[in-house]
Amino acid sequence: MDPRIVAENTIMTLLGPVTGDPKVLNDAVSLATILVAADGGANVAVDANLKLDAVIGDMDSITAETRAALAESAVIHVHEQETTDFEKCLQRVSADVILAVGFLGGRIDHSLSTFNVLSRFPEQPVILVGDEDIVFLAPPGIELALPVGTRISLFPFAPLKGHSVGLNWPIDGIAFRPDTKIGVSNSTNKANVSLSFDTQKMFVILPTEFLNNVIAALRT
Repeated sequence: MDPRIVAENTIMTLLGPVTGDPKVLNDAVSLATILVAADGGANVAVDANLKLDAVIGDMDSITAETRAALAESAVIHVHEQETTDFEKCLQRVSADVILAVGFLGGRIDHSLSTFNVLSRFPEQPVILVGDEDIVFLAPPGIELALPVGTRISLFPFAPLKGHSVGLNWPIDGIAFRPDTKIGVSNSTNKANVSLSFDTQKMFVILPTEFLNNVIAALRT
């Protein structure tokens, strides 16, 4: 069986292959105690002189230079081709919160597959971190401390209903569906926002500057 990387009571950063704002990458790395790459994310780490604790994937995207720079003990080579490298990682790691950097902003099909994977791992809190936005799968209930006027969008990945306190456009009574009713560009009208959903299939989208706020909420 492949080894598991367990980071109890701490934060893990998971690197994907999409390069973005170096500050966003460095901020996510500084918040974590463990750094793991999903296959081609190792190229990003090596280019940025970051020390990886592990690399997980089918290893079809790592350059020869990157492979030479990695300790063999850090490489977890998963040969099967039925899952994406992101899913391979989530099958083998766990932490209080995972900050997934480098999975947004590239190919749209890759981004959609990432959302698909997240929707199937509700037990593991993961925040997708992009240059402009962060995305996470909402737990059944969450309390977020956010400045009044913060943009917040809700995108359902299945039919569901919810309850909100602190939104300019409350969601109570709305039957959300990914092919009909979504909740783009809402905003907050209280400093503390409460959200709850009857199914754990709602993605919440916020500006990246509120990453620490979301981490705190998911660790509560």
